[in-house]
Amino acid sequence: MMLRYKLATPWLLSHRILASVRRPPGGFRILVFHDVPSAELPAFERLIDYLSEQHSFISPDDAAALMRSDSTVSLKRSSRPPCLLSFDDGFVSNHAVAAKILNPRNIKALFFIPPGLVEMSADKQRTALAENVFQGRVLPAQLDPDLRLMTWDQIIELSQMGHAIGCHGQTHQRLSTLSAKMLEDEVGLANSLLTDRLGQACPWYAFAFGDIDSISNNALDNISSLFSLCRSGVRGANRPGISPFALRADHLPLNAPFAYQKLIVEGGLDPRYGKQRHRLDEYAASISE
Repeated sequence: MMLRYKLATPWLLSHRILASVRRPPGGFRILVFHDVPSAELPAFERLIDYLSEQHSFISPDDAAALMRSDSTVSLKRSSRPPCLLSFDDGFVSNHAVAAKILNPRNIKALFFIPPGLVEMSADKQRTALAENVFQGRVLPAQLDPDLRLMTWDQIIELSQMGHAIGCHGQTHQRLSTLSAKMLEDEVGLANSLLTDRLGQACPWYAFAFGDIDSISNNALDNISSLFSLCRSGVRGANRPGISPFALRADHLPLNAPFAYQKLIVEGGLDPRYGKQRHRLDEYAASISE
C-alpha cells in the first residue's frame, strides 16, 4: 500500500483539527471519476451515501449558475462543501452508474465525452483508447474486453435523464502539445459534433488529462471562444470569484482507503496544488486581456 494511503487516517484527523479553527472556505468541489467497473460499484455507492449524509450535492446547472457574476445561487460556508460529480472519457460503465446509483437518488452529474472516439468502430476505438487515453501504457489487446465507450444513444439518454454532457476534446489529445491547427480541430470539431449529435449547445469543457501541464494560454483561449466553463483536474474548491475557465477538480480513486477519499473531499490535499492553481488562474486571466 502506498505511503499516503497508510497515513490517510492520521492525515485526515490532523486536517480536521486545523479546519476546525479556520474559517470554512465555502464553494463546492468537483469530484472526478473515470471508468467505474462492476467490482468498484460497492465502493462508489458507499461513497455516494456518505456524501449524501455529510456533504450534499450540487447539480451541473447550479454549479454553472454559481460561477456567473450575476448568479443568485449561493452556498453556505462549510468545511464539508457540496460536491458535483464528474465522469471523464465516456466509458459505458458511466451509464450503468447513472441508472443504478445516481438516478434513484436524484443526483445529477457531468459526463465529459470525446465525440471523435465515440464515432469510431470498436477496433479503432480500442486502439485510440490505448494510445490517447492510456498514453500507450497498454496495448489495445491488453484492455479489458468490457472497457468501451458509450454509444450515442446512451449519451443522449443520459442527457434526457437530466445529466449534463460536456466536451472532452475530439480525440482526447493533450492540448498543450498541439499546433494551432490541431488545437482548433481538437476543440472546434468536438464542439460541432457534440452539438450536432445532442441537438443543443454544450457549455462545459474538460481538457484531457487535467493537469496544469496539459493546458496553455492558447488552448484555454480557444476553449473560451466556444464554451462558457472549463474544468481542469487541478485540486481545489470552486467559489464565486474564480474564473469559470479555471475550475478546479479532484480525481478520487475508488480503490483508495475510505479515509483517503474523505481527505480529498474535505480539501486535505489542496495545499500541495497552490502553484498549479495560480498558473491556471493566470491562464484564465489572460483570456480577457
